[in-house]
Amino acid sequence: MEKKKIIIVDDSTSIRVKISKALKMVGHEIVEAENGVDALNKLSAMHEDQLVDLVVTDVNMPEMGGFQLIMRLKADPKFKRLPIVVLTSETEANRKEQGKAAGVKAWIVKPTDDETIQAVVAKVLSE
Repeated sequence: MEKKKIIIVDDSTSIRVKISKALKMVGHEIVEAENGVDALNKLSAMHEDQLVDLVVTDVNMPEMGGFQLIMRLKADPKFKRLPIVVLTSETEANRKEQGKAAGVKAWIVKPTDDETIQAVVAKVLSE
């Protein structure tokens, strides 16, 4: 599989480290952000040829949550086509529907294992 650049957005350092390790094991380059504001700042600072290939984001975070981040990304022509995976403890069907309507490609419920993360990311990146 081709090496891809992925941004992981989660206010939990331990979750970011766990997801980073799982994705680095299969050769991906990782950028970490602690919330939506941090993610937007990092993404906006990237040149066109350095953009990430995928966003993995939590839903509930301080300053700017995952749904706000997704809506901001989908409204920006530079990021509109960026695939997004939600990684959250949220399990309610209406939240999943909200995510799907916003353009989320996959929904992973925490806690999860490395193999699940690797498989979901591989599937979304191959679409």
